[in-house]
Amino acid sequence: ITSCAAQEDSSLRPFKSDGCSMSPDLNFGDCCVVHDYEYWRGGTKQERLEADQNLRSCVNTERRGLGDIYYTATRLFGSSRLPKPFHWGFGWSDRRTVSPLSSDELDDIRKHTLDYLEEQRLKCEDGDEEACVNQSLVGQAYLRLSRIHSGAHAADQ
Repeated sequence: ITSCAAQEDSSLRPFKSDGCSMSPDLNFGDCCVVHDYEYWRGGTKQERLEADQNLRSCVNTERRGLGDIYYTATRLFGSSRLPKPFHWGFGWSDRRTVSPLSSDELDDIRKHTLDYLEEQRLKCEDGDEEACVNQSLVGQAYLRLSRIHSGAHAADQ
């Protein structure tokens, strides 16, 4: 017999990143890993806009002006309506559009993120430097987004 929690959790796939989708990572691949994490989890239209703005700012810090190109590309091609592997909310097995994340979905995100962070920690201990960086980047993004959601839920009550 399968528990209800396990059935609900199965709709969120484990986090993965391909860096800067369909373009070179150059020296700002870290920006793209964080952006992939934000796209994996999905959320509202405003959260997608902020994710794309953060990517633009991060890339522009490394390559002035190039962030504007990445921003435009993600705004055009990152929609969940397009059949792309790294669209908004790509972590969810159901093809969703922009919408607020429920408490249960936030719990699933937390569980999968902690699993990912543990996997990266173990790889890091084995000497995988990229895993060390990814663990730090995703951990920081998770904490930042968790604080935003905690504040939003407190304001709703």
